[in-house]
Amino acid sequence: MRRISSVSSKCQEQGIRWIVLEEDRYGSGGIFLYLHRDLNEPSIYDFWFETLEQAEKQTRDKWGISETDWEYQSE
Repeated sequence: MRRISSVSSKCQEQGIRWIVLEEDRYGSGGIFLYLHRDLNEPSIYDFWFETLEQAEKQTRDKWGISETDWEYQSE
């Protein structure tokens, strides 16, 4: 599972314009959030969450991203 969302200009900090939410590929069962200035460059920050619900709450509270803002991508 992988989702991508842009960050609205009013919620951008430190040039963060994109957030990628992705299941941990290494089997922890957790979720990573990758913060990007540009999707063609490596993320500048990443966060790990134990559950999808925790990661979604963080994106709502910090960056104003709702469920309808995500673009779902197959891996």
